[in-house]
Amino acid sequence: MERTAARDAAVQVSYLFGYQRARMHVRVVETWAYHSDGRRRAPEKVTAPTWEQIEAAIRRLDGLERPILFLWASDDPALQMVDEFSERLEVLGGAGVWWLAGTFGGYFQRRLLDPVRGPEEVELYPRQVELGFGAPARHVTRDIGQVLLAARHYAEHGGFEPALPWE
Repeated sequence: MERTAARDAAVQVSYLFGYQRARMHVRVVETWAYHSDGRRRAPEKVTAPTWEQIEAAIRRLDGLERPILFLWASDDPALQMVDEFSERLEVLGGAGVWWLAGTFGGYFQRRLLDPVRGPEEVELYPRQVELGFGAPARHVTRDIGQVLLAARHYAEHGGFEPALPWE
């Protein structure tokens, strides 16, 4: 309750002083980081992130030391689980290849779709990191613009970016 009251007070103060910072749908951006030998580092978390912080975190994904990013809709750690209940957008990969999936709106890992690509496997990060991860090419994008468009829509509004195909 206090957190909600504090946020409401901050919004009221912003109106009094003539500016408004829109509240983001995303409450936490979390990046999983690893040593080059695959050992996990402490996750990097930013609470109440700005779009600029989210974009920077996505651009830092490199497919090895920082291959996994979550945009969480809740700042409650109990609702930040990689399961079918915790609302989030996942961005995996980096270095020119990304996989995006949303778990919200009744979907579990609804994936960004590239309908012109086929079923061949694309590696997003190697086996020494979380036993590796690959996905069919049709669920991988090489376009950072699509990644940022999808992430920004989710971060600001929740939901899937309607201009992009999802499956």
